[in-house]
Amino acid sequence: MLRIAGCPTTEAIGELVLEPGGSIAIIGPNGSGKTSLLRFVALGTAPYPIDMCKVYVGAKILDSRDPSERARLGIHYIPSERLVFPELTVEENIKLGMVAGNIPRSERRKILEEIYTLLPIMAQRRNQLAGTLSGGEQKILSIARALSARARILLIDEPSAGLAPKAIDTIYDLFKKLRSRGVSIIIAEQSVVPFVRNQDAVDTVYVAHNRRILAAYKPKDLLGVDVIRNYFGLKG
Repeated sequence: MLRIAGCPTTEAIGELVLEPGGSIAIIGPNGSGKTSLLRFVALGTAPYPIDMCKVYVGAKILDSRDPSERARLGIHYIPSERLVFPELTVEENIKLGMVAGNIPRSERRKILEEIYTLLPIMAQRRNQLAGTLSGGEQKILSIARALSARARILLIDEPSAGLAPKAIDTIYDLFKKLRSRGVSIIIAEQSVVPFVRNQDAVDTVYVAHNRRILAAYKPKDLLGVDVIRNYFGLKG
């Protein structure tokens, strides 16, 4: 379990809780603190008031600002940019994740097979240069690289940015598969639409503004909440 608490950022909701195999979302416009919160969990640094928060994994408080310690706990941050190595193949990109995660060589073939079973599109593209993949496929590759390092908690920043609705649904279908395998996920988005379209992909949606979490809702209730409808321009 991951918890974020004890600071002005979470004061309105008490604490933000991510259960094992759970998935939560944080929505808000640019500057609302979504990215800063994800980076704080992964890297240990953030602007005020997020830097006042305490982050727990199980009973352990993450008081170190060493990102490698957090990575060893299985925490991986995936930024909104498509950070793949374009001149390397899909498989070479995935293997780099294993190197970064200090995965023993004896385990790497098994992990690669697991990823290809979970993500058949990556198996099909394994010898293709990453730079020639579609936007959605590059985002899937970024996730695959984190999984190859044995990620257990994924912090994913704006996975729907720049993607067509069908590609967004493909990404969110992947999130459902990861949850069934015990991977926990925090998703940051500017739009509420992905969660309206994929209501079973997340357990709770948190609304952020001015680096604070204002409220929490179930995805099925989003269209009925006036502040959500007005804030994000949705129609019931």
